[in-house]
Amino acid sequence: FRVRGSPGADSRAPSAPPTETYYDYHVAARKRIRIAAGEFESFRIDGEGYNLHYGSQLRFVAWLVPGLNFALRTDRRRIDGRSLRVLDAESRELVSCRQLRWTQA
Repeated sequence: FRVRGSPGADSRAPSAPPTETYYDYHVAARKRIRIAAGEFESFRIDGEGYNLHYGSQLRFVAWLVPGLNFALRTDRRRIDGRSLRVLDAESRELVSCRQLRWTQA
């Protein structure tokens, strides 16, 4: 699927100018992974994109579990389009989770 110009694809600081960002995502793998929060059967979602305003390449990897409201792990990189240097990178991993089930009365 493609995300174009939506709030999820166009994340920015409140004072930063708006940018136009494109991502292409696909399910790359299904695998059991172990993280600090435990062991989970999950799907790896890979995304590649481009920021038109800054001319940077974008890479995104997320490990997701259907029915869990959080990503188990995410890795994000922004790469300069000219020099191919990594401008910034961020990794996040779920450490613990307590999710309550909502039932309709």
